[in-house]
Amino acid sequence: ASRFRRMKQSYNSPSSRRDDSPGGVTWIVDLGQDFRAYNEQTNHQIECAHAEGKDSVAFNVADAGGREKSYRIDFKEMRQIDVLDSTKWRHVHRLDDRVQLTPVTTDKTRHKSCVPSTDRPTEGHHGRTLELCHGTSQEAARLIQSSKKMINSPDIYPNGKRSFFGPLIYFAESPEDAENKALKSGVVLQATVEVGRSVIITRAEAIDGLRYTPEQLLAEGFDSVKGVNMRTGNEWCVANTKQVTRIRVVDYIDMSPDINELTRQPWWLWPAWVVSLADSFGVVEKAVENTASLSGNNDLNPTAEVNGVRINSAGRPIGDNGQFMSYARARKLGWKPPPAASSLPAGPLKKDGTPDMRFAA
Repeated sequence: ASRFRRMKQSYNSPSSRRDDSPGGVTWIVDLGQDFRAYNEQTNHQIECAHAEGKDSVAFNVADAGGREKSYRIDFKEMRQIDVLDSTKWRHVHRLDDRVQLTPVTTDKTRHKSCVPSTDRPTEGHHGRTLELCHGTSQEAARLIQSSKKMINSPDIYPNGKRSFFGPLIYFAESPEDAENKALKSGVVLQATVEVGRSVIITRAEAIDGLRYTPEQLLAEGFDSVKGVNMRTGNEWCVANTKQVTRIRVVDYIDMSPDINELTRQPWWLWPAWVVSLADSFGVVEKAVENTASLSGNNDLNPTAEVNGVRINSAGRPIGDNGQFMSYARARKLGWKPPPAASSLPAGPLKKDGTPDMRFAA
């Protein structure tokens, strides 16, 4: 939040603003802890290239030691890139005192709803955080687990459809909303999300083509999109993974054979990959324990053991005191879901949770 305040203060200071540049636009570079405006000549060069619709522009500037260095700005990525080492780059922003940048659309004709951001409804402030939920598939969950971070949706999916509000990271307001948005089996994650200052977009506006890239959101001073009037609850979208922290597992949803629709599953029926994800990130304990009420199985008669933990016929762990175990207690004692946990064999299991074939029919 303080960095954006410094950006605005820097832009509003007489020494930083380029009112004599084309259109009165100022280009600034993000230095990490602060922002710096380009000198008048470079600013003019950058804005002219941008106004002409070029993909990039190259220029030279002197570093702190007076040595001249070569850079280029990629207008699509909104990055300043070192010409000699493309791994070195910084975000750049285009600031206009009169009208902010307008959002990207799905075609070359700007829709009437794509008005300047200064005229769009907004809410919140930089630094604001919310606890939000994200439903994801097994494949995507493995990427999240290996990288330890959320991943932006693609701009265009393999089936040709475009991401609804743009190539951002999408969240629902509750586990129930995330489940309602799900199209197939998957895990529901909860995270602390820095939504900050949000631009509000309706479902109808998004359908008509109002979308944002991460660079456009940040360039216009926004941290997130809040999608409203959605059929499955509000949608929140943030620009990058740095805005997402404290990822935890809340729930697992799978197809219920009884009613032929996706439903929440009690934790002892979670597949091994979900338990592995929970081990990596932790769980929202209260939500996980609440799944115990979903099965209706209250049989305290143990029929087998899984890694030394007794389970009943449904696979639910039972303690030595004859009471049902919590998820945390069962994991501490070494419990893990047996293969194909949702369809446990009727016969006894070995200690590792696999069927004991000596008793096979």
